[in-house]
Amino acid sequence: MTKFGRMLLVVYTVFTIILITMEAWGINEDLISYARYAVMLSLCALAYVGRGPTKAQRILFWAFPMMVVGDFFLVYSYTLEGFPEVLRYFGFIPFSIAYIIITKVYLAGFKFNKKILILAIIYGLFIGTLGIYIYPLIDGVEIVLGSVVALTVTIMAWAGASALWNEFYKKRVAVMMALSGLLMVICDYGVAFDLFYPHFYLLRDALVLNVVWLTYIPGWVMLALVVIDRDIKGRVYG
Repeated sequence: MTKFGRMLLVVYTVFTIILITMEAWGINEDLISYARYAVMLSLCALAYVGRGPTKAQRILFWAFPMMVVGDFFLVYSYTLEGFPEVLRYFGFIPFSIAYIIITKVYLAGFKFNKKILILAIIYGLFIGTLGIYIYPLIDGVEIVLGSVVALTVTIMAWAGASALWNEFYKKRVAVMMALSGLLMVICDYGVAFDLFYPHFYLLRDALVLNVVWLTYIPGWVMLALVVIDRDIKGRVYG
């Protein structure tokens, strides 16, 4: 990992701890939203500045602007008085686009094997469980947009885990891809339960921290580390 990458890891770990502490202390919700949005804007900017030399990394970067747009609807909009509630759900669309971009890169050099099939079954069970608990509680636009984002983030997480066995990327890069996907899918499933499942607050209280933000920032930092890595090429390149 480069010095720049280590700096990102340390700084955004600190940011994550600060944001979780602010929420635990009951700091003003608008102030927390401003801070969260500023953190993700800065991560997007740093990912752009530090982009690696390959076409894959240039493509992968575009997931970050999509994330920023999605956050405007799903996070920052809560600070805007009178913002229509129904429009907030449209934040799922740019996130879905981001996950499609990430999936395209993560699946490069895809090779089918039994381990990847097992991963598909595991992530299939994840999304199936989500559906059992959440889908009876939602309708209309929530079902449509929720289904799209659930499918895209789950497929993306599976693609990241698959990179561990495709040997298209170096092992350390594949590990970061797998971690980014896992953290993002945990985060988004947490968002779904937070928005729609009435008993989720009990889990939050039990853990004494914000499950969503504990995974959200680290997941995108892992993606940033892939974007800025100086050498992502694996053995398949020869």
